[in-house]
Amino acid sequence: MLNKIIILMIAATLVGCAEMTNPSISASTESLLVQPVACCERVPSDIAALQEAKPTTLNRVGLVFKSISPPGIVAGLLLSDYGNRWDIISGDLGDKIDARIVELQKTCPAAKATADQASTP
Repeated sequence: MLNKIIILMIAATLVGCAEMTNPSISASTESLLVQPVACCERVPSDIAALQEAKPTTLNRVGLVFKSISPPGIVAGLLLSDYGNRWDIISGDLGDKIDARIVELQKTCPAAKATADQASTP
């Protein structure tokens, strides 16, 4: 009986880890958050990329469940990504992205109009 339980726990952990997506911030998003504004021509595409990288409420709720499940706990410990998870769950990443978008729009006011035109259907 104990062997069956251990086997089920190992299988559940492996399945859970296989389904886990890495919740860490992508390198391109991180670079967009910290790089200085050098070229106003690139700002509309940077704003679009940042808006696309912003986690949705559904992403955040799913990450909460993944973080408290046993496979998620194991994956979090192995990947050492609880800090990134907390940034996403708490909304800090979304706030950083919003602040960066505002900074980009203030630096290049023409980019705001271009980004607004691109977002309208």
